[in-house]
Amino acid sequence: MKSGLILLAVLCFPMVVFCLTQPTDSYNPLSAFYNMQQTPQNRHITMPMLSSSGTNISRDRNWRLNEYTFLRDWDWTGNLTPYLKYQLFYRADSPAKVDSVAFSVWYTNTNQWQYVDKYIYTYDISGEYVTQINAYDPNDISPTVPITKTIFIYDNQNRLSYVYDYQLQSMGDVYDLVKRKQFTYGNNSLNRLDIYNFNPDFNETDYEKYEFTNDTQGRIINSLYSTSADSVTWANWHFETITYDALDSSTGMQLIQYLSHDYTSIWESFFIYSCWGFTFTLNNLCLIMHNTWDFNWDGSNWLNTIRLAYSYTPSQQIDMIYAQTFDVGWSNAERILYTYDTNNNLNVINDQYWETATNDWSIVINQEQYTWETFTANEDEVLPQTISKLTAYPNPFADNVNIILRGTGKIQGNIEIYNLKGQFVKKLPADRNPVWDGTDTNNKPVANGLYYIKVDTGNSILTGKCLKLSK
Repeated sequence: MKSGLILLAVLCFPMVVFCLTQPTDSYNPLSAFYNMQQTPQNRHITMPMLSSSGTNISRDRNWRLNEYTFLRDWDWTGNLTPYLKYQLFYRADSPAKVDSVAFSVWYTNTNQWQYVDKYIYTYDISGEYVTQINAYDPNDISPTVPITKTIFIYDNQNRLSYVYDYQLQSMGDVYDLVKRKQFTYGNNSLNRLDIYNFNPDFNETDYEKYEFTNDTQGRIINSLYSTSADSVTWANWHFETITYDALDSSTGMQLIQYLSHDYTSIWESFFIYSCWGFTFTLNNLCLIMHNTWDFNWDGSNWLNTIRLAYSYTPSQQIDMIYAQTFDVGWSNAERILYTYDTNNNLNVINDQYWETATNDWSIVINQEQYTWETFTANEDEVLPQTISKLTAYPNPFADNVNIILRGTGKIQGNIEIYNLKGQFVKKLPADRNPVWDGTDTNNKPVANGLYYIKVDTGNSILTGKCLKLSK
């Protein structure tokens, strides 16, 4: 990986890392799994598998990603060979929503694709937010048992708050928590990301954090990355600055919405490698960035490492990312070139390195190919009421408990809390995964004890339990 541990890498889920071992010297630039069909007037977050349409966030679009293929020139001879592939499958009741993804790798000894993993998506009761992604190995002795699980928790404003990554132990059906991410927000901005890592093989833990500085639009302009072995003593590691083009009118709320919708949707889980910073995630939000500067900490000073410059087509589609690295001075390092099909869908991304021997750009050594398909979707489609499960987290809880409803459709009824005597305690909103703050209808804290959660969809009733244990 290039220098710097950066936000895009830590946002990615560990599931692919456990399923596919990449060569240590391989390098995959950012895979922009987004249709970059955008203009200054048509700037908004796009679903990663869908193309843009209109000026607001919408699910009513006529293009969705069907297949992504990554190719690599392993020996720098000009011959690109397949490396990995993702095939997307969508829900029948909501054709804009990913139902599952098949992951395959190319076997050079047979010149064939080998099906490796399958990812299954679970949405909340509204059908809008992903609550869980399970990864399955079809070649495993227990192909119906997930090898990894990723669980997403949202706050009462539908902002992504926590991501929990679990890995199946080699023996039995016990899962280890291997990564936890916590997002902290300010006034329409992302202020901080805290990460806990656990290596079950060596029983080791470590901590990471990103602290962000935002401008008046809520956009991230600085990112400070630091690490710790005990979450008490922190060491600086990486710093990044971003400047935006004058045409960019994005806000911090777009990033917040991206984290709740598109980050959990699919593609961040597949970024094993990353380029030079969380700026690529921001770029996928259809921002118009001018340049970024990266610095590494040497113990006493911040040292120049990498700087990126962005260029765009007249219609403001990203055209090229140009990278330079710093040694004694700045020198060319790499460039990433974007091309589009006749429907303005992202088609091919080519990656080239700078050849100092010839003083020119190398042949294409990495290539990403995108295949799109049309579909018909209705943004206001009515989904069947099929709540399959109710869970509460954390349980027991001290202050707040997240109530997670899994299934499709929109709740027409209510979510209600009752005490052990069957007495009504409080009613919660039912259109999203709500958070109960442990208070009654008068907003007074309730006593410690067992409480029942009742969900009435109008068609069925589901119940669950949670235990309050506060000091």
